[in-house]
Amino acid sequence: MKRIHIFLVSFVFLLVQTALSQNAPVTTAGKVLDASAGSINIPVTVTGFFDISVITLKLDYNASVMTFVSATPGSAFSGMVIDGSTPGQVTISWTTGSSSVTLPDGSQLAGIEFNYISGSTALTWDNTSNGGSDCEYKDGSLTILTDTPTADFYKDGYVTSHAAPITYAPFISNAVAGTVDVPVTVENFWDIGAIALTLEYDPNILTFTGSTPHSVFGTDMVVASSASTAGKYKVVISWYAQAPNFTPETLPDGSTIVTLHFNYTPAVFVGNYSELNWVTDGTACEYGDPAFNPLYDLPYAEYYFDGLVASQLAPGTYLPQITDAIAGSITVPVTVVDFVNIGAVSLTFEYDATVMTYVGNTPHANFGGNLVLGNSVTGNVGKIIISYYGSSVNIPDLDSLVSIEFTYISGTTELTWIADGTASDYGDFQYNSLYDEPAADYYFDGLIAGQVSARIKADSMSAAPGSYISVPLRVWDFTDISSLSLTIDYDPGVLTFVNATPHPDISSNFSAGTPSSGRISIGWFNSNPSGNPVNLADSTVVIYLNFNYISGTSPITWYDDGGSCEFAAGAGYTVLYDTPTDDYYIKGLVEPAGFVWIGVTSTDWFTASNWSDNVVPNSLSAVSIPSTPPPFWPVYTGDFTLGDQCSSIDFGASSQMTVNGDMTINPGNSFTNAGSGLLKVGGDWLNSGVFELGTGEVQFFGPVDSYIPAGVLPSDDIQNYSLTTTPAAMTPISGGSAGPAGDNTHSDVNIGFNFEYAGTNYTQLRINTNGWVSLNLSGTDANSPVNDRLFFAADPVTALAPWWDNLLADGSSNVSYLTSGTAPNRVMTVEWNNVLAYNAGASARISFQVKLYEGTNAIEFCYGTAAAGAHNTAEGASIGIKGPTGGAGDFIEATTGTRNTVVSGLVSDTDWPAVNYRFTPPPDTVTFYKLTLLNSAKLYIQTDVKVVGVGP
Repeated sequence: MKRIHIFLVSFVFLLVQTALSQNAPVTTAGKVLDASAGSINIPVTVTGFFDISVITLKLDYNASVMTFVSATPGSAFSGMVIDGSTPGQVTISWTTGSSSVTLPDGSQLAGIEFNYISGSTALTWDNTSNGGSDCEYKDGSLTILTDTPTADFYKDGYVTSHAAPITYAPFISNAVAGTVDVPVTVENFWDIGAIALTLEYDPNILTFTGSTPHSVFGTDMVVASSASTAGKYKVVISWYAQAPNFTPETLPDGSTIVTLHFNYTPAVFVGNYSELNWVTDGTACEYGDPAFNPLYDLPYAEYYFDGLVASQLAPGTYLPQITDAIAGSITVPVTVVDFVNIGAVSLTFEYDATVMTYVGNTPHANFGGNLVLGNSVTGNVGKIIISYYGSSVNIPDLDSLVSIEFTYISGTTELTWIADGTASDYGDFQYNSLYDEPAADYYFDGLIAGQVSARIKADSMSAAPGSYISVPLRVWDFTDISSLSLTIDYDPGVLTFVNATPHPDISSNFSAGTPSSGRISIGWFNSNPSGNPVNLADSTVVIYLNFNYISGTSPITWYDDGGSCEFAAGAGYTVLYDTPTDDYYIKGLVEPAGFVWIGVTSTDWFTASNWSDNVVPNSLSAVSIPSTPPPFWPVYTGDFTLGDQCSSIDFGASSQMTVNGDMTINPGNSFTNAGSGLLKVGGDWLNSGVFELGTGEVQFFGPVDSYIPAGVLPSDDIQNYSLTTTPAAMTPISGGSAGPAGDNTHSDVNIGFNFEYAGTNYTQLRINTNGWVSLNLSGTDANSPVNDRLFFAADPVTALAPWWDNLLADGSSNVSYLTSGTAPNRVMTVEWNNVLAYNAGASARISFQVKLYEGTNAIEFCYGTAAAGAHNTAEGASIGIKGPTGGAGDFIEATTGTRNTVVSGLVSDTDWPAVNYRFTPPPDTVTFYKLTLLNSAKLYIQTDVKVVGVGP
């Protein structure tokens, strides 16, 4: 459990990280286990890479197996020197020359290209010669970091054209007394010239009776049993390709190389199971190539998988997760699964006796009153012991073995099984101990808490090189949170941190900075948690991390040392439970936006080599299918959803694509065509986004009827609105009605016609002096100057903001509105004329408008010339439109056109718009240029869906 912090009212968040006896990063050389002659790339990756300023590494290899070609440093390591001029050795050296660097776990330090000839070689870090100085790291203060034992910090790699097969002993859990067959199966079994395998078993449970080799081995395979160690027996399996041809063997994956025959005889008090364990000492289990050279098989656990023979496994036993406990009586059920013919029970779990106290228990009725439960307390540690011994008992799945009553006081306690082999154990009807390893698969811990931590997730996103991006951090269960501390790692060679934009509800006492390059530290506390508790709806964006994107891919990961990531709640700033941390702090990813289909391998969408960057698109990726015919056009098997498989698809002039299932375009996603491409659909068609097929063809080819049903109308979601620009121009209105005046004021006025916005008709709007209007009359005067609210799920919503800042409409200003024209083509104009660029310390004045167009429901922002004068350095405006809920995906930022990028620091002396912005909803009709039906299937169109054809 995390420590409890005391927060003072005078709290100042310090961006300081103190490391006591900091360890070096863990450095791992990659493995290539299927090398073929020619170029291969070996990645060098790191974890725990924090505050590093100097790197010195030496990697040794066999120069007769491969030769050094070149190397590419990781994106964060400008000036890194990688020298491979000495055969059999690569040295890496780097110093930052300025600030230190922090990287997310798994980041690539370098990629080393070799020319592979043949054979096998280890890639070995030389961390012992020269006193270990050939492999070492220094932190930001040039202190050499701890890296002993070296095997824990420098992980060797390997290169071979032929690794050992993967070998499996079976997991048999329903054996009955008598003959049991144990198949030994393999994967990656090709060109094998020799086999040596040793499998241990318990002779008290199993008696070896013989074997049946695969037919390709015949009588040449020798299988024998003999005594092993520690009371175990072993089966030794051996084979090698015989003279005169010495022909190696290849088998399909899943093949059984030999079936071992045993007699299974469980006995009272002896046991009902025998583990089947491979003896992996380097020679007892190994394979040989056609020349009988041993094949690579490290680590052994990835090549030899143990098995089991048992007639019954231990039940699954669960303690509850109660995260909303309140002071008073609380029941803790111990539930079970697969509780069949159990004759003995011994269970022990611990709890914090300061959090709750034991009261009593109610056993399951099937125990007939013979289940015994004891409670003891030593210091703060409470211990519950549950025991039973008697006739066999059955309990239905998910019934409670026993319900335990406690009095809950406050705080958090884990409920932890003591699974040391005896404290928690089950016996069958003959009292044989049942198999329960690993214990975590059978005994599931619980938790009692009044509240657990909020969960926070970094969104994944795609970006164009050189762009400015905002990564949303979303929260769930953000209830009565009074402080937070967050530490986030990223690749500084991919991203340059600019700043962080907090949700308005946490904007006071908020700070963010970079203690080292590649690490962001964030802090916030509520100075009045009892009088003003902070609660946010699930999926709310609590913070935007704003970066300049350089290029490449960077994880957005959380660094949690127990205090660097935590949430506190309530007036006492109680630190909330957040273990395991991966359940509460969920990482994201920033990657290149452009995914181009090249189709060099197959038609399969999910084959990475079919994409230009050798990466399959994700839900945020923009996909391009070019016109030039690739070897294969893409085919997607199943239902394809724009918004899940990718964000958008752009066809070239004559592109093709096949979707075997349904085609769905979600709100905010688009399918566009520059020419006469062909899209084949085998199922139904559902468009709630943007569909523009140009002069192309949609072909319904499925063998069954297809449907075009009504989904969310595209115009009902502002994600589908298009953004266009024209040169800045503004015609002042004449004869308009007076709007609000002064500082932080508003007026609610009539539009004069029905204006549809995001699927809802509005007849009024709220005009605020701070440069925004809201169609649903939301937003208060008190929060009206806070222009960051444009990007969050906070009032005002349905906001249209041509220049949202802390403005002032003084006596020389005029905020007015006018509805002009005749139905059905009227225009409602709201104008801020000659208002001060900031409410204090500024003499510069600005003029701008928002226009609402009847019929088309378009929105236009128009800009006049900004008058010269003094500017307040506190200026920082936002421009854009906001939907009915707000937050990422429900706003459009005008200067970038994105739906999740925060631009809130625009200043009138340098950023005054040179263009007018126009936001236009898409049509709700589905327009096809050419639509074709194949086979004899029918196409059904729902009666309230408009389908328009414009082609021949």
